[in-house]
Amino acid sequence: MRDPAQDPQLPLGLTRVGSSRTFTLETLPAALQEDHSLRAGRWGQFVLEEGSVTFVDLERGEELKLTAPATHPIAPQARHHLRVDGPLTCRIDFYEAPREPNGPVARR
Repeated sequence: MRDPAQDPQLPLGLTRVGSSRTFTLETLPAALQEDHSLRAGRWGQFVLEEGSVTFVDLERGEELKLTAPATHPIAPQARHHLRVDGPLTCRIDFYEAPREPNGPVARR
């Protein structure tokens, strides 16, 4: 049986830096259904508002069936894709570590 405590989490101290637009089955980009990853230093939070979807995490070798309302963190550079099985409404929120006033990421 899967232990939810072992599920990935967004690290503490991240700052939300943006969000995708809200997608539906009709507007979901094909690229999200193909293998892809976020750039180094950028985390994502997949937010499923309606419907269901399978989040395929290629790094962990897992497929996670999500049913709304649900969220799932996405680590930087972790290869993944979505498997859509019906109508849905979703978005992705993006996070990064806070930056020092002159630009570099603050170390904690």
